[in-house]
Amino acid sequence: MTDILNSFLGTWVHDHDSDMDDLIEILMQGLALPLPMARVLAVSNQRIQFSKEGNFYVVKTIFEGHSMTFKFIPGQPFNEMYNPMGKTRKAVANIENGKLTIRALDAKDKYISTWELRGGQLLLTLSDDDEGAVRYFNR
Repeated sequence: MTDILNSFLGTWVHDHDSDMDDLIEILMQGLALPLPMARVLAVSNQRIQFSKEGNFYVVKTIFEGHSMTFKFIPGQPFNEMYNPMGKTRKAVANIENGKLTIRALDAKDKYISTWELRGGQLLLTLSDDDEGAVRYFNR
């Protein structure tokens, strides 16, 4: 488990997305963003910084002069800031099928983020009940 998480450590810069329309839809539904904010976030040049502080893994997303940070220990509930407007939720991060998966503890919240390395890129898949979009990042 820690080998997978440690492989994410470092700074990642947004490269491209799988589908802009699906991404905007996910950002509106999954992150509860208004359409203008979802569009700004979708086209922003994001950076993701993965680091470790003691037992905690720290994920900081930086975009358009804003940042969101959350800390977690795999398998333990934590407060995830998942929305650039400051919204948080109780979530849990686990390794599933070799990928980091973060999902809400509330079963009604279907928004899931899945993180994986493939071909030297960090892939962040954002999904809910019926939509999905992949964001690609390079070191």
